[in-house]
Amino acid sequence: SNAAGTFRSLSQLYPENPAVYRAMARAHSWASEPKKAIIAYWHYLALAPTAGDREKVNAELALLLRRVKKVPSKTLSKKIRQAFNTIEVRAKSGLFTGKEGALGALKSILDADYVGPQISIARKKIRTQLVSHSQQALERWWLVSNQVSPKTLTELTAGWEILAENGKLRQSDRHLMTVLDGLTHLALKEPAKAAEILAPVAPDHPRLRYAQAMALMQAGKYKDAKTLLENLIRGTVDSRVHLLLGFARRLSKDPTANEAFLSALNDEDEP
Repeated sequence: SNAAGTFRSLSQLYPENPAVYRAMARAHSWASEPKKAIIAYWHYLALAPTAGDREKVNAELALLLRRVKKVPSKTLSKKIRQAFNTIEVRAKSGLFTGKEGALGALKSILDADYVGPQISIARKKIRTQLVSHSQQALERWWLVSNQVSPKTLTELTAGWEILAENGKLRQSDRHLMTVLDGLTHLALKEPAKAAEILAPVAPDHPRLRYAQAMALMQAGKYKDAKTLLENLIRGTVDSRVHLLLGFARRLSKDPTANEAFLSALNDEDEP
């Protein structure tokens, strides 16, 4: 029925909400789908062990069990179990998108019409690994050697976007997604878009301000980059900042460009 389908969709968005399973169970019962109703009630009782209507639900469940010739299994099918296992393995390896990625495996579970709180567990595993791999990517972006590749940045950004489509993200996750999106556009030679995306998240982060300045330089906005970098050098001694400032000053016809170049040469600190 339409009602049952609506509640099944809701359960995929809110897999740990017991009320959704109770409503789904009753919708399936009214639609003469006792097996699906039974499974939904099992999830409800597992998630709400002290519910005030537990006795009533157990009575309804007993009636449903008498309506079926074969009681549905509480054990996951082999296909669904393998898909859940795949999620963890692929997420740890940093593969999130596409059919072979962790989110692809999660989609196959949802497309198979599976419902249950394990969906929430799977999403949490994906999120944990996305955070870990994203933070590693941000660290590697700043390194002179072993720098993160555009492919990795694109994969992580796409992973966050897909996860956002399937549930509410935390504020910290949205911030991370925005940062990665900006760096991805910068790596893909789309500087104007990169500068626009990074502008609201860069002010309190020197490395992101440097990335924003790089984007402005590549977009031909030398004066804007110069202003940003002149503020940035007050709190950093990294030679790359001074070097980029030198180019920004030179391209904006500022006669003090050589001072920045000399500061870069004299700064022997290795990032």
